[in-house]
Amino acid sequence: MRILYIAEIVGKIGVWAVKQGLPVLKKKYSPDLVVANGDGATGGRGLGRAHGAYLLKLGINVITGGDYIYSKRDMVASFSEFKRILPPCNLPEESPGSGFYVFSGERYPVPVVVVSLLGRSGNFRIYGDNPFNYFEKILPDLKKKGKIIFVDFHGGTSAEKETFFYAFDGKVSCIAGSHGRIQTSDNRVLKGGTGVICDSGRTGALDSVGGFDVENRIRSYKTMIPEWPCESLANPHVQGACFTVDDKTGGCVSVERFSMPAGDSKDFSGFPEK
Repeated sequence: MRILYIAEIVGKIGVWAVKQGLPVLKKKYSPDLVVANGDGATGGRGLGRAHGAYLLKLGINVITGGDYIYSKRDMVASFSEFKRILPPCNLPEESPGSGFYVFSGERYPVPVVVVSLLGRSGNFRIYGDNPFNYFEKILPDLKKKGKIIFVDFHGGTSAEKETFFYAFDGKVSCIAGSHGRIQTSDNRVLKGGTGVICDSGRTGALDSVGGFDVENRIRSYKTMIPEWPCESLANPHVQGACFTVDDKTGGCVSVERFSMPAGDSKDFSGFPEK
């Protein structure tokens, strides 16, 4: 079983990079499942309905979220329609959407559970229940639903993500860290058989500050005058990792990270047509 994870999609250029790069990645890795974090797909902050629908149309099987998942009103009202767009599962029960999705049936004879989870350390827009205690509580039920469990842990610090890795080593198949938008080189399989990477990176402008325009960010830091960040289009890349899982044991065999150029931004002409 191969699970292709596309790191956080940032802005319109990130959506375009998925369109350009996903067919290439599918040809290279032949994934059984494609997971992507869409927390920054619309304007770098949040996921709008149109972008969510378009990313699923491009061939992403499930989209995970983070602290900006409720930033776009049209998406907030659409979670009942888009079952495969996942807000973090440890948000209040009253919050819309489900934090996990189960893939099963003829295509997935070994069921796969994809989980979106939000950390608590760092400067977040919203906060959920303690992810350690909450996930420990729901894990027995998740294991009944599928042998292979893939977790997107959206965390603000490497310390919290690394601690979560070791706390659940051997209890889940894969944990992909997100939110930092800077790819780390610590992709590995832990002793208990859980494949991890602290931060999978970002899909969008590589020559940027977290996907945003460099000059805009420099000016803001130098003057201390807040500016609304502008999306960068420079040097689009698709980043992420491919997790190979033993479908008999549910343990991860390997984690291969990638950072792939996704065309020339000169060819980008705005939001891709539906």
